[in-house]
Amino acid sequence: MLPTEPSYTEACNICEKWMLPQWQPSLDAIIAQHQLDVLAIEQNLEGANPVFMLLTTDKEHLVLKLIAPLWQSLFDSECYSLQQLQAQPLGIKTPQLRYQGQYRGWYYLIQERLDGITLDKVLPQMTIPERCHIAIALGQFAKHMHQQPIPTEHPLNIDWRAFLTNQLKICVDKRRRQGLTGPLLSDLPCYLARHSKGLFTAEFGAKIQLTHTDLHPGNLLVQPSRVGYQLTGIIDFGDALACPDITFEFTSVAMLLALGNARVFHAFLDGYQYQGPRDNSLQRHLMMLSLLRHTGDLNYLLNTVPGCHEMTRWSDLEAKFFPISD
Repeated sequence: MLPTEPSYTEACNICEKWMLPQWQPSLDAIIAQHQLDVLAIEQNLEGANPVFMLLTTDKEHLVLKLIAPLWQSLFDSECYSLQQLQAQPLGIKTPQLRYQGQYRGWYYLIQERLDGITLDKVLPQMTIPERCHIAIALGQFAKHMHQQPIPTEHPLNIDWRAFLTNQLKICVDKRRRQGLTGPLLSDLPCYLARHSKGLFTAEFGAKIQLTHTDLHPGNLLVQPSRVGYQLTGIIDFGDALACPDITFEFTSVAMLLALGNARVFHAFLDGYQYQGPRDNSLQRHLMMLSLLRHTGDLNYLLNTVPGCHEMTRWSDLEAKFFPISD
């Protein structure tokens, strides 16, 4: 039976190891709660949270996602984001939220399943022009999403300066616990100290934007067409927040879609119609935001972005993570 108040370790173990037969009683209870006639259930083993694909008797394809009680913020971000974007003209589809609630203390969302495959499955075979095509469309989506009106009292709106201040305080210890070692860990306090002032003197607009923060290939859906793959869907808003710095959205794209290629990153910026500087000041700002972000593992980035795993200084990594010139 699903525990109502799992510890961090217990919740991680359940999310990582439970298979469909163990989840079945909980799924049956949630499905019955919403009077869904489900023909088949398939477990998706790729995500961090338990995710299940549902096929109803009406041939409707749905996704049921469960989130442990400890991680309510993920539920809030996804739920409020999908509600905010419902029926908005974004150019690219986002899932329609059907139901949300709690079962035995665990949060759940039932949403529309979008067509397509995640970009990470085909990215290694794509040419640079094909990746640029995706990047332009992604930039356009991000621009449309950021233009949606967000009220000041929106639940995902954060005190941006307080957020940055707190992240600066905990950054070094957090990255150490994640396994960062060696010269980069030693260089981290000095790098943060040198450039933290720039975070607070940067010019932000008065407007806040709903920001996905995690537009990496695993959250982008594509479908084949006669002219190559087309970007057709954006999923997983669990890390979303509302903030005044539009460039926070650029970090994951630069690192995990561009993968060191300046043409791809510029294509995204062009699609976004970004009018700010494209120089080392942008690279440094994005590096600071990446170090201070609320989610993510630096070791994964260092081992994924080409040419980064042997770097010893954050200043040298700026151009690798956020390529402006080839």
